[in-house]
Amino acid sequence: MTPSSQTPIDVTAAPRAVLRLVYRVLGEGRSGTAQANAWAAVCDDRRRAEERAEVDRLLADARTRTPATPPGLLPNALPAATPYRER
Repeated sequence: MTPSSQTPIDVTAAPRAVLRLVYRVLGEGRSGTAQANAWAAVCDDRRRAEERAEVDRLLADARTRTPATPPGLLPNALPAATPYRER
């Protein structure tokens, strides 16, 4: 037998058969695709960007606001005077 008379072997046949079986068992929609994974990554990136923008807005608001005064303490109020007692 000469090398030219041999039938070529298809090395991709087995992986394709396995993929067909996976699609048949799981269904094509459940196996995931590169396009679906990429879109999920885009959506996650957008969500994280929105969350970062919200945190930036909250921090900017906190920097521009005056500090809150605890109840009962006015900024210019003096403490209540205690009566003077002589000894």
